[in-house]
Amino acid sequence: MNGQFYSIASDFQRAAIIQVAMRRAGEIARESFYHGLMVGDLGEAELALFAEDAWGRFSTSVTFDYPDYAHDLFLRAYRMAYHAHADDLPRGIHPNTYVLAELLEEEIRQEHNHR
Repeated sequence: MNGQFYSIASDFQRAAIIQVAMRRAGEIARESFYHGLMVGDLGEAELALFAEDAWGRFSTSVTFDYPDYAHDLFLRAYRMAYHAHADDLPRGIHPNTYVLAELLEEEIRQEHNHR
């Protein structure tokens, strides 16, 4: 078992996965923006590569009870945060990752309710 154990059933640990993903996405978006690049310049393929890299670094120190779900959640949170930053940074707004995380959790709950 790796360093820490994360349970998807734990609201706190699930939120931590989402926050790590969102912070990493925000770092990439801000770095691009502040270096004079357009934030939205990353296509879905490039964005997926950055997200997978961030996941790889994060998951080396953590073991998950449901690793596939944790992986999907991380990638989804990463994409959501990157797109929010891409929309907001050019307008001088820094997205609140806690609000984004709540929106993501609500989307997931609604998807599960429609199944």
